[in-house]
Amino acid sequence: MAGSQGLPLWGGICFIYFLKIQISSSQDVYECQRPFPVNCGENAECVTKGGIYQCSCNPGYMLPSGEETFPNATMNNCQDVDECAPPISISCGQNAVCVNKKGTFHCSCNPGYALPSGEKTFRNAAMNNCQDVNECAPPIRTSCGQNADCVNTNGGYHCACHPGYLEALCVFGVKTGTSQSALHPEIACAAGTLVDKQTIPS
Repeated sequence: MAGSQGLPLWGGICFIYFLKIQISSSQDVYECQRPFPVNCGENAECVTKGGIYQCSCNPGYMLPSGEETFPNATMNNCQDVDECAPPISISCGQNAVCVNKKGTFHCSCNPGYALPSGEKTFRNAAMNNCQDVNECAPPIRTSCGQNADCVNTNGGYHCACHPGYLEALCVFGVKTGTSQSALHPEIACAAGTLVDKQTIPS
């Protein structure tokens, strides 16, 4: 009988403990949503712990002091974290670069490389699938003009004159004679001579 009488008592204690947790949780929410909301300033939000509100920098931002919280907007010194620079230095893998943004970052393929999926960005080296773009093949199929061919290279391409031809590229009125023209389509080639053709590089 004594054991059976103890069960309601323990049940009541559990209920009170559960109710206390619920009240504490409600107080936590109330601290950040009261009629006069806590102002934490730019790039920060109100968080609660043990019924006491604090301010914390948003993801991608941090306090230079290393502290995790601060009391209010007047103490806000949240600054962007450069995930691409030391000590973090996110690795994006081969043929890619880390690009820092306000509050975030992304990886992108180097010029001349692209993701087969068509996506422009990815998050880290594990998601890197940057592959060489063949600028000489469809759908790009760079035109090098008459008497010249497009030659694809890793991360780029160039135009090369046919055997027996020389190349001239006139950029902004200055003539330069070269054997190859990197990334400048529509070169002018003529047998044994340099031919001027004004071309503005992209």
